[in-house]
Amino acid sequence: MASKIQFVLACILSIFLVVVGAASVQRGGAQTIPIAQVATPVRAQTTAALATANIFFTESNNEASRFDQSGTGLSRFAALMRLQGASLQTVEWRTRFPDDADLVVVGGPTLDFSPEQTARLWQYFRNGGQVLLLIDPPFELANENFWTPTRAGLFVLLWQDASARGRSDVIVTEAALEVAAPPADDAEAAAESGAGGQVTLEGLSTAFTAELTADHPITAGVIGQADGEAAALQFFSARSIEFDASPRDFIITPLALTNDSYYGETEYNAYLETGDFTFNIGEDTARGPLVAAVSVEDPSTGGRLVLIGDVDVATNSGGFKTAPDGSASFVYPDNVRFMMNTITWLVERDSVTLDFPTPGPTETPTTAPTLTPLPSPTAQATAAS
Repeated sequence: MASKIQFVLACILSIFLVVVGAASVQRGGAQTIPIAQVATPVRAQTTAALATANIFFTESNNEASRFDQSGTGLSRFAALMRLQGASLQTVEWRTRFPDDADLVVVGGPTLDFSPEQTARLWQYFRNGGQVLLLIDPPFELANENFWTPTRAGLFVLLWQDASARGRSDVIVTEAALEVAAPPADDAEAAAESGAGGQVTLEGLSTAFTAELTADHPITAGVIGQADGEAAALQFFSARSIEFDASPRDFIITPLALTNDSYYGETEYNAYLETGDFTFNIGEDTARGPLVAAVSVEDPSTGGRLVLIGDVDVATNSGGFKTAPDGSASFVYPDNVRFMMNTITWLVERDSVTLDFPTPGPTETPTTAPTLTPLPSPTAQATAAS
């Protein structure tokens, strides 16, 4: 019996050594390291870009988790940080705020921060800390009144001091949506209604490919890739960012924008319930270009903050989606580059050049539902009463 146990342990050790050995293969002077649970390696210019960086994640307000390997998790984002040498930890609000934090990531909370949490995080930023805020639009929160411009403590402080905050809206544009036809009671009705196939309905699309600002280190490594194609930073459902870039103590730079066909819908929950929508002048955010991501710098302290209105730009089934699933072939490689550039800029490190395999076909559309933009908006703009 003992010999069998020793044999099994020896086999396990051999497999472990093979895996560890594969993680240190050198190719063309660059280290090749496979992401956890992916088959194809990600080739990086350097694997020490984030060496010694202590990156903390908040996880007490229903944030997306760095441990979560499901579609809503941030495990692939976290894995890339670890591959670059970062030490990842969790903020423990019950103890002293970490003095050694090089960056605090707030990844899509659905609950408001408590006043104490807000004060501690804001003090960290004002004392020269770095913060990444990924804040979803209101309809994706536990309560649509959470994280509003006037009641969310971080937004209030950010607006008072730096004149930047997230709006209570969802960036949308009118579109023809192809959806499954409802079932019919009989064959004749099915033939008339198109049941069993697809029907086209007028609706609102939240997905868009952002246009990037060229004069910032975060976007510099994304714009102008070697293949000569335009950057394709994908957003899935985002709130717009309000900011004032006039001369002041803080430097604010818009990073990602829509084209001018998008507006900010403030009653998106009502649209989801009824299917009715109207662009209301004075209530909805005026048509774009709308900003979905900004950087904020405090030159006096060295503090840096990036605010992004959509956590899905970094989730496993969003911007870090792969095809085949579980490989390193990212469907949206520019999302990965943008997010990794965001991390390196926040911690003041050189950006990393990432090379990804070409993704295969996806089992489902990469944006859902399938969208066919209308020639022109069909909803009527009405003046707010």
